[in-house]
Amino acid sequence: MKRLIVLLFIVTFQNCATKEFDRTYVLENGTNHEISITFYVSGDVRSEHHLTENGDTLKAIAESDRGSTTAEGAFIADSAVIVFDNERIIMSNGFSVKPSSSRNILDDREYTMKSNELYQFTFIEEDYNNAEDCDGLCD
Repeated sequence: MKRLIVLLFIVTFQNCATKEFDRTYVLENGTNHEISITFYVSGDVRSEHHLTENGDTLKAIAESDRGSTTAEGAFIADSAVIVFDNERIIMSNGFSVKPSSSRNILDDREYTMKSNELYQFTFIEEDYNNAEDCDGLCD
């Protein structure tokens, strides 16, 4: 009987725990520029993506069972390089961004929270204008 009571207590307690959820992160090209995004982990390329025209999107899911429901967790990256038309560049990590006037795609505060499970970042012309000129040598 004691075992049954303990078992019922454990089952009840587990059901009262906060429900974990996955979170989807969306990067959208809201500009008239081709955007190349390279994600890095410890200096090594993790993945490369291209948002070639206005309206293109990139989606990634931060899975709660992986232990991180953040942009860094979704893109599995500790840093990123964003290049516009191979002319302008933004470099970011979870703590900073260069140039400093730019927004950081690895910082959740830069995203619009559409719901608890959906965060969206839309690149705008201001992002292009704030990016550093690299004279066509952004690679």
